[in-house]
Amino acid sequence: MSGLIIPLFRPILYFSSAFFMPQKVAIVHYWLTNMRGGERVLEVLCELFPEAVIFTNVVNRKILPPSISKHEIRTTFIQKIPGSKKHYQKLLPLMPIALEQLDLSEFDLVISNESGPAKGVITRSDALHVCYCFSPMRYLWDMYPEYLKNSNVLVRLFMVPCFHYLRLWDVASANRVDNFLTISHAVQARVKRWWKRDSQILYPPVDLNRLEVNSDDGFASPFCDEPYYVYLGALVPYKRADLAIQACRTLGKNLLVIGNGSELKKLKEFSEKKIKFITNANDKFVKQSLSKAKALLFPGEEDFGIVVLEAMACHTPVIAYRRGGAIDTITEETGLFFSEQTKESLSDAITKFENIPENFWKKENFLEHVDKFSKENFKKQFLEVVSKQLEEKKEQLTVVY
Repeated sequence: MSGLIIPLFRPILYFSSAFFMPQKVAIVHYWLTNMRGGERVLEVLCELFPEAVIFTNVVNRKILPPSISKHEIRTTFIQKIPGSKKHYQKLLPLMPIALEQLDLSEFDLVISNESGPAKGVITRSDALHVCYCFSPMRYLWDMYPEYLKNSNVLVRLFMVPCFHYLRLWDVASANRVDNFLTISHAVQARVKRWWKRDSQILYPPVDLNRLEVNSDDGFASPFCDEPYYVYLGALVPYKRADLAIQACRTLGKNLLVIGNGSELKKLKEFSEKKIKFITNANDKFVKQSLSKAKALLFPGEEDFGIVVLEAMACHTPVIAYRRGGAIDTITEETGLFFSEQTKESLSDAITKFENIPENFWKKENFLEHVDKFSKENFKKQFLEVVSKQLEEKKEQLTVVY
């Protein structure tokens, strides 16, 4: 049999739109209980692979858009646990076992969306497993001390041994993935540090059409005709909305806070004439608020930060903390940074911004920049990556006897 070439990689590929695509595709998503950034990416993956089967730990079908619900959705045993749709995060210790029980033997391409546990599924040896990583679970790693500190004594007693086990599994399951794609340089660094894996950056798709500026008809600014800054995002501790409020109070600037969350009551203690809160804004109000604002204040450290690009789509500059995904999304022509996560540093950046002529910020620069993050670009680049990796996988599984 010397010299006989036997391809072990099954003939699973067909040629379509200049890309090789597999016949059977599975998409593994950690949980489907709300529609946030990860689920928006899932929508695009569903468009790319219209016949794909979705696997998840738990699903609330009532909140799913047709683009996802039309797919076959298979769940782990977590779905059958009473109250799992609401308390799924408390069931995290069971998810490694649940994921490993999923049968993916019929699938040639497996795509896992990792933010909660998803990459730990077990695939066929000749299948390709690509993980699109929003971030390793930070509550297991760099944010673990903060979570531990904010938990009561009983929870802490449980967390210490449980999270140790989860970290071991998290690292071990990273070796089940053929190729990692990450959403930013910040996430790429975490994947390398904690999982010891290389990755390629592929920015997530942003629905820029949702916030395309058409008209400001019917928009009533809370500050009438006075200029204002805007904070847009969840009101939770790590987003640091408190810095935006403190800096604007110190400088006497108007600030519109759009968002809701656990910090709302605490932050409203700062509410005054120049600080306004909107907790239930629709897309139209967000779009109009951003387009009329002097700048978006982005004081938190995010894995990516889609809201930054949404502001730019409205031709609004951004003042951001120089950490995390903001470094990937902001240029000198679309915003500026502050270096320390303090009221003083942000105040200095706002003062610097005020001294920049308004005509420096050009509409064409914003539009040219945000186009790099469009859904169309994401689709094209994702298909290119998967096609190349499928070819490499086929070559690896060709054995000479």
